[in-house]
Amino acid sequence: MTNSRQAQRDKAQQAARSAYADTSAARSNDLGLHKGVDQILADARSRDPTLANGGPLAGSTLDLLAYMLGQSIERNVELTAYAGKARISGLTCERTCMEIISSDGY
Repeated sequence: MTNSRQAQRDKAQQAARSAYADTSAARSNDLGLHKGVDQILADARSRDPTLANGGPLAGSTLDLLAYMLGQSIERNVELTAYAGKARISGLTCERTCMEIISSDGY
């Protein structure tokens, strides 16, 4: 393997490691956001007796809100991971194409 190709491979591997680290950070933030939603629900229930008593309409509305926020958070984490992988693939492809073009004398 030529030095140039090895350098490109090293850059791609570094980009992959960076993307995985970003995904791990996003998952960590996901846990924090879920805890925040739980805290908001607990605060709302402590302030409003209807919610604290588990009133059917108010309780189900809060539960639905918590569920929807949780789903949104999880989807955003998945989207972050996908976008990171797509970016790395695109950059790797671009570098490879540029290397081929420059080695062929175009």
